[in-house]
Amino acid sequence: MINIFISSLIGSMVIIANGYIFNYLIFKKKINEFNIYKDCIFGFVLIGFISLLINFFLPINKSISSIFLIFSIFIFIFLFLKSEKKNNILWILAYLTITTFLIISFANINRPDAGLYHLPFIKILNENKLILGLTNLHYRFGHTSILQYISALHVNFFLKDEFLNIPLAILPGLYFLYLFQNFKDQIKRKNEKNTIILFLITAFSLYSFNRFSGLGNDGPASIFFFILVIQFLIIQNIKNIETDEFYKILILSLFLLMLKPFMIFGLIIPMILLLINKNKLRLINNKKNIFCSILIFLWFLKNIFMSSCIIFPLKQTCFDNLKYSNPNIVNIASKEAEAWAK
Repeated sequence: MINIFISSLIGSMVIIANGYIFNYLIFKKKINEFNIYKDCIFGFVLIGFISLLINFFLPINKSISSIFLIFSIFIFIFLFLKSEKKNNILWILAYLTITTFLIISFANINRPDAGLYHLPFIKILNENKLILGLTNLHYRFGHTSILQYISALHVNFFLKDEFLNIPLAILPGLYFLYLFQNFKDQIKRKNEKNTIILFLITAFSLYSFNRFSGLGNDGPASIFFFILVIQFLIIQNIKNIETDEFYKILILSLFLLMLKPFMIFGLIIPMILLLINKNKLRLINNKKNIFCSILIFLWFLKNIFMSSCIIFPLKQTCFDNLKYSNPNIVNIASKEAEAWAK
């Protein structure tokens, strides 16, 4: 139990630290501008991006993960010492640690997908750099999520291998913190419509995301979909949207696609915002576009290298002329996905 508590504490520090790094690098937020309640959620995006990039060249082994862990803890300490909101940081760290500890402690063992392909894929990431045609070994490896990359970067020399479960366990607690802060903000602004919508989302989320074993890859995708919806709801001026607001929505949409290919429809939101905005050029000609382009390019390139498909197992996005292409596997996976959808 002590090991779970320590892992929950350190894992929470890692997420908070990377949330700060992401907001500093992408949105140029200084330490005291960092909203720990709302901005920490982007720590998952940065960790996923780092892990994905590393695996193109190297296995995400324990040495790399240990360096990442040490660096993240160093950044957390730096953030804490320099921040004027030390009490907030300590309160949120305690909250995330306790909720994560409780979620894992009371989890059951009914996680069939984890044993079927989530954990084997994480092991592959830990031992190998990106493998061409990996779906020929097992087609379910084409269904993997960016969440498995995030977990792979949590296998290190200092903590037990079970530490890889920590990011998934932290996410619900961080998400409810995000909901609470936005709910409080909308009450202050006396926005009744948004307050009611947030209340309904919170009620649904409390029912749907209260079991660690039930999260899998679908749970985080649903959580980030609700975060995307909330980010859209809280926009003050849709036709003249702030640049940072737009790119938060775009980055969340891309990350959502990386969590679950079906969530590609989430890209409709930033597309609509771009179309109706009065300052399209201001939004397009922005350095944040570089990060967004690299992020989705790496993900699609990874998919092509592993499965010969941009989006596996969508046949229309597959290349049949690559040496490791296997149309039979794509066909089987496509039929299974269609059957599940129906």
